[in-house]
Order: sequence, then C-alpha cells, then structure tokens
Amino acid sequence: MSSLPKPATTTAMAATAIESLSASLATQLDLADLGIGTPDALANLHNHAQNDGDDFAGLFSPSVDDDGALNAGPTIEDRVRAESRKYLEPNDTDITAITELLEHRMKLGRGECVLELGSLDEDGTPLGWTAADLQRALATLQTVADTLNADATLLGEKTLDHVTPQTLDAVLPNADSGTPAAATTTHKDTDRQGFVLVRRRPTKVEDMLEVRVAVCGNVDAGKSTLLGVMTRNALDNGRGKARVNLFRHKHEQETGRTSSLGMECMGFDAKGNQVGVEYNPATDATYLLDEGTIKAVPAANGSNAATTSERKASWDEIAQGASKMITFIDLAGHERYLKTTVYGLCGAAPDFALLCVGANMGVIGMTKEHLGLSLALNVPVMVVVTKVDMCPPQVLEQTLKQLLKILKSPGCRKIPMFVRTSEDVVRVAASFVSERICPIFLVSNVDATGLPYLRQFLNVLPMMGKYDITSPTEYSVVETFSVPGVGTVVSGTLTSGIVHVGDSLLLGPDSLGHFMPTQVKGIHMKRVPVPVALAGHSCSLALKKVKRSQLRKGMVLVSKDVQPFACREFEAEVLVLNTTSTTIHQKYQAMLHCGNVRQTVSLVDLESDVLRTGDRARVRFKFLTRPEYIKPGVRVLFREGRTKGIGKITRVYRPGEVIPWYNQTGNAAKTAADAGQGVEKGQAGGAATTPAPAIAAPPPTAARGGGVAAPMSAQVAAAASKATAIPKPTTAKGAAVKTESVVATAPIPAARTADSATSRRRAKK
Repeated sequence: MSSLPKPATTTAMAATAIESLSASLATQLDLADLGIGTPDALANLHNHAQNDGDDFAGLFSPSVDDDGALNAGPTIEDRVRAESRKYLEPNDTDITAITELLEHRMKLGRGECVLELGSLDEDGTPLGWTAADLQRALATLQTVADTLNADATLLGEKTLDHVTPQTLDAVLPNADSGTPAAATTTHKDTDRQGFVLVRRRPTKVEDMLEVRVAVCGNVDAGKSTLLGVMTRNALDNGRGKARVNLFRHKHEQETGRTSSLGMECMGFDAKGNQVGVEYNPATDATYLLDEGTIKAVPAANGSNAATTSERKASWDEIAQGASKMITFIDLAGHERYLKTTVYGLCGAAPDFALLCVGANMGVIGMTKEHLGLSLALNVPVMVVVTKVDMCPPQVLEQTLKQLLKILKSPGCRKIPMFVRTSEDVVRVAASFVSERICPIFLVSNVDATGLPYLRQFLNVLPMMGKYDITSPTEYSVVETFSVPGVGTVVSGTLTSGIVHVGDSLLLGPDSLGHFMPTQVKGIHMKRVPVPVALAGHSCSLALKKVKRSQLRKGMVLVSKDVQPFACREFEAEVLVLNTTSTTIHQKYQAMLHCGNVRQTVSLVDLESDVLRTGDRARVRFKFLTRPEYIKPGVRVLFREGRTKGIGKITRVYRPGEVIPWYNQTGNAAKTAADAGQGVEKGQAGGAATTPAPAIAAPPPTAARGGGVAAPMSAQVAAAASKATAIPKPTTAKGAAVKTESVVATAPIPAARTADSATSRRRAKK
C-alpha cells in the first residue's frame, strides 16, 4: 500500500476501510496473485470482489483512475441524480427498492406511513423537482402501492423555509384585519417537495387500524359539542345542538353535562377521506383556506354546504369502509364525576388525550386536574382551545398566556406549538411523542375555524400503543350488558393475544378470587360481527353460560395457559404528587386505579415511617374488598381527597405466600405505641366508671373418652369479651357470674322496650 498516492482528506475514511478489508481477506485470497503492492492493486481487488458477488463498490464506493489515483465516492450531486432517477425513470431494481421501503415503513406504522418526496432521506437535500416531476414521482409511488393493496395520497407540499409564527401576537387576531398572521411559506418552481400518505386499503374489519382518543377538560368546555361536529360534520348552532346524539342518559340531555363514558367514532379511508360524510373540509374542494381562515363555498344547489351536510352512516357502515378508525372516549368534566373520568383514562386504555380548554373560561377547575392525570398516566396530550369565535381578543390572550405557562412549567415540560397550516400538521404528528411537543389548535364549532387542521391531524396521527398478538389472550372488561336474544355481553379492550369465536377462556376473579371457564360465542367490533379480534382493538364479546350478575367492572378474560391468580397484596414504587401538604403512614386508605381495576386499598407497609409530598418509596398495598388480577409493570394511580400518587407495580403476592416486612423497627415501635395508648385509654375509662367484672373461663368438662376437653378457642373468647360490653348492675356476686348469665341478665333500656312494643303493635295493624 506504500506505492499508492497519499489519499485526500475527503477519501481518508474510504482508504482506511479498504486497508481493513484487504487485511481481512488475506486469509482467504492469494494477495500475491491479485497484485497487492502494485499500482493496480485496488482495481484488481475491486474486480475480484465483483466476481465473488460482493457489492464492494456499494459499501465503500471507491474508484481508481488509470494512473492509480484514489478518487472520492459519490457526491451530493450523484446521490440527487440517482434518487431522482429512481422515482422519475425507475427500472426493475428501483421498483424493488421502493417496494421494500414501503413494506418496511408500513409494517412499522401498522398499515400506514408518511413519506417525504423530493428530498434525500439522509439530510433533506432537495432534488430540484418541478411540479410535474412531483406528480410523476407520485404516480410511481402509487404504482408500487397498488402491488401492496394500498393508496398513495399527497397531503400537501413541503417548503424549504417554512416558518409558522409561535408568538401570541401572531396567533391572536390582528386589530385591523381581524385574522391571525399567516405562516411564511415560499415555493420554488425547481424545489417542489411533498408529504405523501401511504395507507393500506380496507379488506376486513378486524384488520382495521384503531386509535383511541380520550376527550377531557373542564365542564362547559365544549367537549361533546366538538365530538358531534367532528364525527357528524355538521356545525353547531351555538346552543349545543351537535352534542345531543352523544348523550346516553336523559338527565344528560336535560342538563347538557356528561356523567358517563360516551363513545363516538370517526373513520378514514385509504386516501385519507372521512368515511360516512358528504365531504371532508380538510381535503374537499368545497372549502378554501385563505390565510388560516376557512371559508365555506356554496354547494351546487345554492345552499351552504357547511351547515347542511350531516353524517348519514352508522357505526357498522363506517367500520366496513374505513382503513383507520378514531375512537373518541367522551369523559365527564364536572368534579362530581371525577371517579368516572379517572376510570375512563385508566380502563379504556387511550392512546392520546385531547384536552379541551374554553377560550372564554381559561385553564380553571378540572382542566388542571385532567392534565395532571394524563401526564401521570403517561398519555400524550393535545390541546384544543374552543369557542374562539365568541371570545374577546384580550380574554383569549390571557387564556393562551396561562396555558403556555402551565405547559412549560417543570411539572409538564412540554413544548407548545400552534398548528395553523397543513405542513404543521404533518411535522407535529411525526414528532408528537418523541420530542415532547404539545400541539395547540384554536377551533370554533360554529364557524369551523381550525377544524380542517384538527381533522387532518387525527387522520395522520400514528398509533403509539404497543400490543403483542403473539402473547396469551388477555381482555379487560370495562362495561357489562344483557342483550335480549344474545345474553351476557362484555365490552372492553383486548390488551394482548388473539381471540376467536368459540375460544374457551377463564373469566374472573370473583369475590373469592376464583376464575370460571366460559366460551366466546360472538365478537363485535364497532357493531360489526367479526370472526376474530386482534390485540389493541376495542370489541364486545358475547359469553356463554354466564349471568350478568356474576360480572363486574375490573374482571378479565384470559387464556387457560396463563394460569391466572388473584392477589390481595402487591408491592409498588410510588411517588406522592405535589397536590397538597399531607402525611401518609401505615393504615392509610385510598382509591386505587390500575387499568380497569378500581378499588379501595390500604397501605400495609412502607420503607420509611411516613411519606410526604414529593417522596418516592416502595410500599405494599392491600385490597380491602376483594382480590384482583394485576401484573407487575403496570402503572397505578391512587387518590384520596386532594392527595394523589402514581407508581408502578413491582411484585404481586400469590395467596398464602410469606410476605416480608420492610420496616420491622418502625412497625414494632408503632405496635408498642398503639398498645400503650390502649392501656392508657383503659385506665382512663376505668377511673370514671365502675370496672367491668372479670369473666372467668368456663371450667373444663369431662369429655366422652373420660379426658378433659380442650380450652375455649380464640374466636369464642373474642365473642365472649364482646358480650361483656353490655352494662349490668354491679353486685357482690357479679364477679362470679359466668358469661352466659351476663348476656341473659343484662337489663334492656326502657326506650328500646317502648320502641319494640310500638313496632309490634304496628305490625299487628
């Protein structure tokens, strides 16, 4: 190698790699025959590697001139030309490469992905395409997508120097024009780029991609109205007309406040159009976007399409034509129904949380509570500021300032970003979770401001839940029903595995911690009967030989291979949140939420003596009512009044397992202190009243075999001690009276006797 010229700086790495490869091939090739040490060394080695089928040039891309000089690899211009030729003039090799790319990306996205056309994937260098070139590349991508039973749709063009102002002055309406400042975008005729959505076409309902979004926020923030407008595509009249169809109970329709878990769905087809509506404001030509403001164009019949169209399709029709389904979980906003809201955030397993903030009310009431719960449960949050059409500019500015302050606080650590263009939608959706970005939408349910961007954001929102279909079947029961003609039906989420019609599963645990066998005789997804359901889907199961009285929320359906057991006690690593000044010690009781489990627990043991705000510790909880089915690694949330804590289960104890104590010294001291307080209380009570007579144990009686009977058991002794609590006159012979005589001769108060006589007379009448 010493006879070669000294490589340039740009080719130093390539030369080093070639030397390493030459050394590694020394044991396999006869380097003397290859001419190593001569000016033709690299050229011969390159030819030999090509003859062996190794893509040597593809790995290092070196080239050697006739005089033996080592040249650099492909330049940026070479890569740009190769990438452009792959999409504009593809050959069979290019088609294969594009097919492999789409298969890999769609597998990661579970049936969908978003690609950037017109730039290099490594550094985003533009390819210099014109608008015609972008359409040719899109046609090539559609040809490849057809082989995968998918569609390729252009979401919008990408600009090189796209800037969306994120200051309040740019977001708030101007005093002169009354509209927010537009985003700065420049398009060059030779640098056209675009975002392309590639999504698999719907074939079967059970293969549909589902994303669950929990809608939360303060009361009267417009949550149900927003869902009615989004799902039915009919604008509200300003008095809540769009929300009527979402209420489940009569009192909800009368008061206008949600008190239960409401469900609504919105479907998108393979091209990104909303299923079951006459048009889609995010993509349909009947809407024009002008500087961030939406303007409705009159329809062909002369009427205003923005106020006359409404969804005509039902759930089953939407599910059969949709490739992606957005399932909304409408939660209660009133403080009275906080328990229901927490159960929806935990039990329904939402992928995202949509926090509604009323522009005219600000971040008040339960808004902070719901935001804290979402962050504690590690659910990504998007913020929608509603009622911007009726809010004065100064009030809207105050609301946005308060919202930005909370999101940037150390407790949230979010990066707020106002979404006001189609390009913002794609960019934010791609980095929603990984970069701690919190998108903010300013919408109005009356004049459709900001609704197209919110709808498009939900269309490209990726599925973040991790579900394993190869694991044993596990299904969480959230709701129970009794359907006439069908029988007992449960509704919930399939967290792992696959369930088929006819599968035999175990249902439990009951009040005693037992599991009963049952069989699945029917499966429905979005009211469509299906033969199978996969992990991550929300579905309903019809069970055989099970009464509804035997069911409750918090049960699970698991495979028989799991050998499940219900536990009474478990360990967890917990953190007491900064909610209020409190002290937590042993025997502390709180309401615990763990998935679909909701039950009161008692703090049995903890590492330290007490827990205060901000403390972390390992503790042991005990269910007070019945045993539950939980697993290590699951997040838990416990609350009692304004005191809240979060944690993760680290260990679950089987029935009968020996449980060690964390703090033996502290427990012994506490036990001694409790015993001392009991003695002092007894002495204080004895000083004021006449001491109760001592009760002697019953004398031993002769057994049948002539021996002496065993002494009285501890339970009988405890019952006897309770019987002595009935007061009786103190006499000289009272100390020698047996337990039976104490109970029999205890005087009955006169008031109780009169009440009993009156009750008997009323019963006779």
